[in-house]
Amino acid sequence: MPRTLSWNAGALAQATVRGHYAERRATDLFRSGLEQYAVPGAGLGTFTCRRDRAARPVLVIEVDHPITQQGKRDAMATAGIAVPDEPVFAPVDFESDALHKAGFDPGKPALITFLICCATPQLQQERIHPMSEAATHADEIRRFFDVFAQASDSLEVDTLAGSFAEVFLVGDAGGARPVSRPAFLQALPKRAQMFADAGIGPATLDTLTHQHLDDRYVLVRTEWTAPRTAGGEPVHLSSSYLLHRDADDSYRIVAYLNHQGLS
Repeated sequence: MPRTLSWNAGALAQATVRGHYAERRATDLFRSGLEQYAVPGAGLGTFTCRRDRAARPVLVIEVDHPITQQGKRDAMATAGIAVPDEPVFAPVDFESDALHKAGFDPGKPALITFLICCATPQLQQERIHPMSEAATHADEIRRFFDVFAQASDSLEVDTLAGSFAEVFLVGDAGGARPVSRPAFLQALPKRAQMFADAGIGPATLDTLTHQHLDDRYVLVRTEWTAPRTAGGEPVHLSSSYLLHRDADDSYRIVAYLNHQGLS
């Protein structure tokens, strides 16, 4: 027998305002480059039906119980509403399934909203924590590299010293070798001069993705763009970093891999 939900005016107003705020926030972030939006407890929400189809593609994941999602499909069919290409329906039992099975990438920025109040009690606190913790770690890693990029441009030696382990591994086309932090810091002016002699300006971090290897190690892949001081096509650089999260939750680079030389 179909279930019906009884809403009082206060609960309905709360859900409406909360949903409207979340949709406006999501739309603003889409314009800024956000690539994924997850809605645990999406219920009968119609955001994806109303979203501008000409807007840039975004992965929208509606996460809910399979019975609820099938009910939504049936209701849309009865009303003559075509199911749009998005969202991705993730038939997830909150207590057992992982969000990443629906295509969610914890290494990319995301917006996650719990819109329907009846969804939250289904989640044990230990189930909610990993999702919020993943988002927090992604922000911390992005901030780490924002600071790292700024310090690299201005040769802020003290900041760069704190970004690296006492001894770390450096790899390139010629192989890998251990480098001490003091030796690295001593070589920084020479490296900056090498870029200047090649007619290449300071590099800007374009994209960053990360993958947690375990509780302490994170593999980070980055793409950078550096302008040519004489004009022309910029230089595109790729590099990967292995970060270690210390006991105080600060990150340090323990391995650096440069994927190409200057050209």
